[in-house]
Amino acid sequence: MKKIMRYITLLIIIALLSTHYDAFAADETPAIVFSDLDETHWAYEGIYKLVYEGIIVGYPDGTFRPNAEITRAEFVTLICRMLGLEPINSPSKFKDVD
Repeated sequence: MKKIMRYITLLIIIALLSTHYDAFAADETPAIVFSDLDETHWAYEGIYKLVYEGIIVGYPDGTFRPNAEITRAEFVTLICRMLGLEPINSPSKFKDVD
């Protein structure tokens, strides 16, 4: 069930953002290249649209991990970046959020 929800969430985010950002040109070489994201991956273009807009950045080791489950913190970060919200520093009450 978690996998299904993860894929549905990713699809919704990609679908929402792809309708709002026409400035991204698919034939441009992305500034960031993820070592684990092949051009044949079903979400390749959507992911790079989000990268181009600064919504997602991947992991520090140069990977994107397109088939990994996202954490609650990662999901909230995506939503906040999409809405242009600034983070506030306060202690978290959730165990899965650092």
